[in-house]
Amino acid sequence: MPVYCRMHGIRIQLIPLLNVYLNKQYICIMTKKILYPVFLVLLPLFAISCSDDDDATAINFDELPEQAQTFIDTYFPGASIQNVQSNPFGYGGYEVDFINGAEVDFDNEGNWTSVEAAYGSAVPDGIVPLSILSYMDINYPSQYITEIEQNVWGYHVETSADLELVFDQSGNFLRYD
Repeated sequence: MPVYCRMHGIRIQLIPLLNVYLNKQYICIMTKKILYPVFLVLLPLFAISCSDDDDATAINFDELPEQAQTFIDTYFPGASIQNVQSNPFGYGGYEVDFINGAEVDFDNEGNWTSVEAAYGSAVPDGIVPLSILSYMDINYPSQYITEIEQNVWGYHVETSADLELVFDQSGNFLRYD
């Protein structure tokens, strides 16, 4: 017959073999002595891991690097900006959020690192390398690019059909992600 321990409304079935060596009261005491300290240690760790310590600072549009301002004026003319942040990820850079849901991230020098289009829209074709646009036209003519990210190894593209494609720096298709 298994031993059950009831602690504050929680019913725990303990290993049936322990019934031979330990009585029910001892198991409940040991369970409390072991589980309570574990929960007390883990709870603050979860709270700390969820804290908002990314050091993001709201700034004005004119505080962005000139290259970032030019990019926004060129590819998002007339779009209303919701907010601009400096150092949004704790490593530097900038993030610009638009009221329509679009988002652009920049590095410290003002070079774009990722662009996310407004819901139901495509990213501006002018920022996508021609080889990637050609690949999309040939292989996915009914889809459009909703998000593009660039870094040292290449480009990560998400499409309107939720496909994730990876391209190298030259815009050559590498794989699906």
